[in-house]
Amino acid sequence: MQIHVTNNRHIVTYAMSGDGGRTWHRFDRGMEVSGYHLDVRGGCVVLRTA
Repeated sequence: MQIHVTNNRHIVTYAMSGDGGRTWHRFDRGMEVSGYHLDVRGGCVVLRTA
């Protein structure tokens, strides 16, 4: 199983593939994450690319 996470202008979307990436199924919900900074969720937690 593979999961693809995209952050496009602070809108995070998720998709998954069970066949090695040939077909992708997008989750019907995403997240708006523009408010996630250093002072959110108990400090020093930010969204960054891996």
